[in-house]
Amino acid sequence: MSSDREGGKASQDSVINNFILGFKNKYDSLYRDPETSSLKEFKQKKKLLDQFKSEIDYIKHDLMKAFKLYDDCKQTFDHQANEITKILIDEPELPPPSTSASTNKKQNWASLVALAENHNHDDSDEAKEDSNDTKIKRKIREDNLQQNLIQVKVSNRFTIPAFKVDSAKEAPLYRLAYCDTTREFILRVTTDVIIRGNIGEIFTESNGLMNVRICTYQDKCKNRKSCHFWHDPTKTTSDDVMNFTAKSWMYEPETVGRRRFGNHKTLDEDIAGLTSDDVTILTRQTMHDILCCIILQRYVNRFNN
Repeated sequence: MSSDREGGKASQDSVINNFILGFKNKYDSLYRDPETSSLKEFKQKKKLLDQFKSEIDYIKHDLMKAFKLYDDCKQTFDHQANEITKILIDEPELPPPSTSASTNKKQNWASLVALAENHNHDDSDEAKEDSNDTKIKRKIREDNLQQNLIQVKVSNRFTIPAFKVDSAKEAPLYRLAYCDTTREFILRVTTDVIIRGNIGEIFTESNGLMNVRICTYQDKCKNRKSCHFWHDPTKTTSDDVMNFTAKSWMYEPETVGRRRFGNHKTLDEDIAGLTSDDVTILTRQTMHDILCCIILQRYVNRFNN
């Protein structure tokens, strides 16, 4: 990397700096005391300045083209990087490791880039064969997923289908999963956005609240058996299900314990005042609503007809 930088710097020195020094030398060679300079020399200086300005304008124009080229290449690179990210999730199979660690890294990266290019651009017969192989691999993974599909009982009447996983990292993208370890549903929306939770109780009164507020101490809580606050199963050993108050669905951004985010007109302003607890509560409340929607769409017609 350092050699590339040094080469780039040398190239700049040989082009830009030489151009500037060339102008300066020419201009200085024409310099004389104003009292002894002739009109011809001043005209030569003026001509040299105009020429220098014209060449600077050309350089500026070329630089704008260079910046545009960079932006286009960067956009293409970012798109390819996104495709590679998808492949890392959907296509984890890479060539077997070589004896050299550095060679292995190069092979893996080259494989990812090739997969991304084939995924988007290559219509050749070889690409079609790769596409067929990809479909087969996905079918195999889909069959494996189906083997882990379970029915999670959420009440005496209702069950929700989900893929059984041991951790959030194993949760398939865009699929509802259930983690036995933390005893919660998991929905991986993107590689870094995960919604967790269960269907909780909804309290209409302020008395007797249980697992509504978040415990400050979490794994350091010394009164776990008698603590009425909620303990995050991702931070400590806990099977607590977060519960909610009925008023927590009411949008009141200035009031703790209410919905403080979600109004379209004030999204930009409201997000500035949110805490990590606000985000946790709203995220788990979202999962509560998602699960309720699943039950409604699966069962409402069956029980109302």
